[in-house]
Amino acid sequence: GSTVSAKFVQLFFNRCVVPRLNFDYEVLSVFIQHSDEFASISPEFLASLCRGRAVVALYFLWPIQGQQTYGDKAPCTAAYVDSAPFFDLVTRMEGCGVATRWPHHSQLWRSLASKDWVPQLCAAPKYHIPLTTRVPKS
Repeated sequence: GSTVSAKFVQLFFNRCVVPRLNFDYEVLSVFIQHSDEFASISPEFLASLCRGRAVVALYFLWPIQGQQTYGDKAPCTAAYVDSAPFFDLVTRMEGCGVATRWPHHSQLWRSLASKDWVPQLCAAPKYHIPLTTRVPKS
């Protein structure tokens, strides 16, 4: 399954987390329905709830640009979230000392999600990326 599926999350924990940490870890889950709810999440409060030696964040979400995710207002695939408020939350979490460990550190993830890497690497023949340009939304 994809990174936003229950099957993937289960396999991720059973095959990656448990073999390395056994069951010596704690999980806090935050569920959202709308991308605009990210602004009301308090990283300081979440960090204060964590008691482990190492506190990291795993985000099983799919940040996108364009189509917005507002639940009943505009239904779309589960776990797809608007990238701007999502990455704002990730930045605030990291500012509180909660490092991103899944799927990538935030700078790389933001670049991959926004597809910023495509026009940067298309001029290098060894990557076999078709010539690409960026067009502003405005």
